[in-house]
Parts: sequence; C-alpha cells; structure tokens
Amino acid sequence: MTHRQKRVKPGRPSKDDQKEGVEIQRSSDDENEYIADDSDCERIFSLLAKQSSYKNITKTGPTKTKKADEEQLAEASENVKKVLVDLQIEDPQFFFLSNQKRKYEFDNDKLVDKTEYKLIKKDEFGDQFKTLIHKINIVNKELDENFIDVLKEILIQYQDLVNQEVNSNTIIEKIIQTIKNPENQEKFQYLLTWQRLKSITKETRMNRAIEDLEEKRKEINKKTSDKVKKKHQEFIDSQKKELDEENSMDPLQYLITKLIIAFDKIIGRFDHIMLPGLIACK
Repeated sequence: MTHRQKRVKPGRPSKDDQKEGVEIQRSSDDENEYIADDSDCERIFSLLAKQSSYKNITKTGPTKTKKADEEQLAEASENVKKVLVDLQIEDPQFFFLSNQKRKYEFDNDKLVDKTEYKLIKKDEFGDQFKTLIHKINIVNKELDENFIDVLKEILIQYQDLVNQEVNSNTIIEKIIQTIKNPENQEKFQYLLTWQRLKSITKETRMNRAIEDLEEKRKEINKKTSDKVKKKHQEFIDSQKKELDEENSMDPLQYLITKLIIAFDKIIGRFDHIMLPGLIACK
C-alpha cells in the first residue's frame, strides 16, 4: 500500500500524521534536527521559555485580587517603568526567545528552511564539548541573537572552568561573578536587564504562582477518584518543588544553576550542585 500524499508543512510531523502513515517532508532537509527530538534540547529550551517573561500575569476568574496584592503589583509596575526609562529601552514582551521570521522556499517539491540562523562555532570548543555545542545550536534556532552572544560567553567560561577541574558549584559562582562584574557590563547588558526586571516582579510572580497551585490543589480534592487525585497531586507537588527552587534564588542564580546542571548532564559530568536551602541536585 502506498502512503497518502499530504500538503507539505514546515516543522516536525505530528504524532497523528505518523500514526496514519502519512508521508510528510520535514522543513529544511532530512538531516535537520528539532528541539522535540532530544530531551536535553527540550530541557534547555523549556527553561529559557519559562524564564523569558518577567511580567505579572493578570488574574482572571471568580477569585478577586486582594487589595494588598494590587498595591504590590502597582508598585512593581512603577518600578519596571522606571528601569525602562533609566535604560532607555522599550518594554520587551519577553527575553531569550527569537521573533525572527522564518524563510521557507520550495526546492524540488520539498519545503526548505532558508532562514539564516546565528549559531556557535564548534571549532572554538574542545572535543568534550562538541555534543553540548551541537545541542545548543539546535536550541539557538529559537533564541534571540543577543542572548546567543551571552550564551556563548557563558559556554566559553564553562569550558575553561571544567578543563581546570573546578567543581560545578564553584563554576556557577564564578560565572555569576563574571556576569555581575562592572567591567563586563556591556557584554552582559542583555542578561543584566532581564535580571533587573525579573527581580522587581519576583515576589508578586511567585506569590501568584503559589496561590494558583493551591487553588488547583483544592479543586483536585473535590474529585472522587483517588487515582485521579493522586496523579494530579503528584503533578502539583512537582510544580511546587520547582517554584520553591526558583524562589530560593535570585533570577540570575537560578538561570545559571539550571543551565550548568543541563550542561553537566550533556558532557557526562556528575557533580552535586547544592541549591540554596534545598538538597543536592543532580
């Protein structure tokens, strides 16, 4: 039986298409790799996507925002405006992620991705780090070019410190020190701006996220099936653990810590990383 032909679409084939045996030609070429094809790429992209926004989410639904919370939100909003004026920049919708338009063209009935992406050169890194850079470049296709410059600087220092056999906790500390060093302000301004805005809204964002989780927990307790309750409770517990980790650190420390954990895993390094106030992670 021959496969049915279907309109060519950019991106990876959907699960439904694969089940149906539909012939789909992926964008770019057959060797093109996607974030969703690799768990390490997914982990890094998920981290950056979750951390990309510094803004407070507007609460909707029957639960009203408390007056004290409204005052906190208003104060955070004013402080954000002051920072934007001070830095003379427009209000960014998000950080890290690319808003680059993709360019696709047909080549012999095959949809090819002609977009020019900013990638990190592998030949600037040793053999131990080739796989890491390869995976980072897969993620880079979805990242802001300004952040890729910052990420490259972080990777260069990471490589140097690993080669010096520095432990992972010290690597995290040294990278953060480098980023915060006034002499490096211009080089890391993109990340420093994100850190500044993210810090302003941290308390209100964390309070809102924890409050939303508790509301979900109450809703789950109303369910009759113990099996369903258990499944949802486990998910909420994992979300609460992530929030506790994020809440225990300032935004920059959290981001760098999570990146180093991901980098270590890819290069096969198994140091224990201590999260503030929490058990060793890895």
